[in-house]
Amino acid sequence: MLGALAFVALAASTAHGEDGPTYEDQRLTRALAEGGFTVVAAPEGRPVRRIHFVRHDVLAEDEPFPTFFNVFHALTHEDVIRRELLFREGEPWDQPRVDETMRNLRALSIFTIVRVVAVEPRDPEEPPPGSIESVGPPPSAPADTPPPRQRGTAAGGQGASERGAPAAPPHEGSRGDRSGACGAEVTVGCGGVAPRRPERANVIVGGGVALGRPERADVIDVVVFTRDLWSIRVETSFQVTDGFLDQLAITLIERNLAGAGKQAALSFELLPRTFSLGDVFQDPRLFGGSLALTQTFALVFNRSSGLPEGSRGTVAIGEPLRDLRQTWGWEAQVGYEDVIGRQLSGRELLTYDVPETNAVEAIPRVWDQNILTASVQLRYQAGTLLKHRLDGGFAGSDRALSPRDGLTADEAEAFRRDVLPPERRQLYPFIRWTGFTPEYATFVDLASFGLTEDVRLGPWWVAQIAFPLEAFGSSDDALFWSLSAGFIAAPGGGLVDLQGQLAGRLEQSRVIDQQYTLRLRGATPRLAIGRLIANASYEGRRRDSGRTLVTLGGDNGLRGFASQALYGFGASRMRFNAEWRTPPWIIASAHLGGVLFWDGGAVWEGDADIDFRQSVGLGLRLLFPQFNRFTFRFDLGVPLDGDGFTVLATFGSLQAVPLTSTEDATLSQ
Repeated sequence: MLGALAFVALAASTAHGEDGPTYEDQRLTRALAEGGFTVVAAPEGRPVRRIHFVRHDVLAEDEPFPTFFNVFHALTHEDVIRRELLFREGEPWDQPRVDETMRNLRALSIFTIVRVVAVEPRDPEEPPPGSIESVGPPPSAPADTPPPRQRGTAAGGQGASERGAPAAPPHEGSRGDRSGACGAEVTVGCGGVAPRRPERANVIVGGGVALGRPERADVIDVVVFTRDLWSIRVETSFQVTDGFLDQLAITLIERNLAGAGKQAALSFELLPRTFSLGDVFQDPRLFGGSLALTQTFALVFNRSSGLPEGSRGTVAIGEPLRDLRQTWGWEAQVGYEDVIGRQLSGRELLTYDVPETNAVEAIPRVWDQNILTASVQLRYQAGTLLKHRLDGGFAGSDRALSPRDGLTADEAEAFRRDVLPPERRQLYPFIRWTGFTPEYATFVDLASFGLTEDVRLGPWWVAQIAFPLEAFGSSDDALFWSLSAGFIAAPGGGLVDLQGQLAGRLEQSRVIDQQYTLRLRGATPRLAIGRLIANASYEGRRRDSGRTLVTLGGDNGLRGFASQALYGFGASRMRFNAEWRTPPWIIASAHLGGVLFWDGGAVWEGDADIDFRQSVGLGLRLLFPQFNRFTFRFDLGVPLDGDGFTVLATFGSLQAVPLTSTEDATLSQ
């Protein structure tokens, strides 16, 4: 532990400062120099003559990983990039459309770097776009030294991909640069820097369509620079508590199948009582068109016996909103789950005692669960300064739950009453209204370390109402509503994110399933020692007909404790986190950093006393930008509950305290 503390101090003292060029800036500067491109200082409104696609492979010669391994990776096809562009040859340069293009490309999760830069048109005698340029000595000659580093940030997008109506606000990370790609601090990409041409350069450049020979002073060319992520890899996360492996996920995934932007994966998940084997397939552009397809399937097995217990799967197809100017979209999906349900605390199976008897039955909280869901919805988008999205459609679900064999009739009836959520068949129309401001900022060190992250700023809201009715085939007449609202700001390069939610269900003249949520989280502006991170959240429940198992532990924000260490049924929960995250210490291209943290929280039912628990600890963060956009984490936590000194370790592939909507979406899967 002393060694880890020493590393945190070392990382803070040796990390690169914010004023220097980021990893992305350095790679962009080098790519522009290798291609012989001269950046245009003020491109707004000037016609785009030609688009050059500069596609770099995963591994580079000036970085420590052997470039030989690039043969095992298929470089992303040019048409995969081109079809995401929201501008064309002949159109004037429109910075918001350029920024949105970069957000959409980053959202594909197949690139480590995406930049779009306006450059001076090529001279007629230069090699035509679409060829492999070789300038200077042949590839066998020694490589020239890297070009000088340019201070500042490259022209970059500022925002999150707009894919469908958000159920929660995109609050993604950023350096807080709200000035656009041509802000006061920008030099590479907007400041007119003309990188020198090295003696040797090999760069794949794809060409657009030349539009005649207009006056060179009136037109620009555009460079779309991408660098691939290593697409085929094994992704893992696990947690060990008291020597027991209670969580393990291993996924063999190809995120960019044959360079076509499709994703295919085989997954293995180990939980305390089960393990599952499954597959995932995603095609964001089915047959190269506007439709998106997602399919998942998994077989579930008992961890002790190895016997099959059930399966689950989903299929969704639709036309998502990929563009802030797109008007219409739609989606249809269907899913099922046929498994054995359990309620656990860590690896221990929770039990139930019938309250009407004096005996201690200790009935395991285990049941058979069969759920079917389906929905179809149409989406409409309008507005400019304030975007509005209206979703309307029809959905259905059928939930059948039953106690396992071996119980008496009285025990089974009590188990249904006190443990199982109510069986419901719901068929209902619904409408959802989402509003937000299309204003964005970029960060480089919230979920990631040195790579561009996007955050949407300003106010947002999501209001939804649904009407399950017996006339449609529902088991009861009901009315469900929910309202979420929030505001996100990036003052001085920091982040402030405030949101709240109210939800309820009117059924049989009673308001049930009431839920109240309030959360405030954020980060300070980037300091010489890094960032200070804070999170505070409250989730309240009343009349919870589903008797939801609410937990808190090392798996969801209370490091130093076992998974699901604190729990309650239909309970409320509070959680507090504070972290000091150092800037990255860059060794070659690897980004390494340290964390000191304090966690606190409680789970309680009804009016019960609140038993507040706390922990402190430290951790390491590691990012290889060639292979992932999110950090790997390793944390050691020590509980402060007076029960003796214990240290529990957790490891994962995201920050333990999420600050962005991208992290929220990943953690909710």
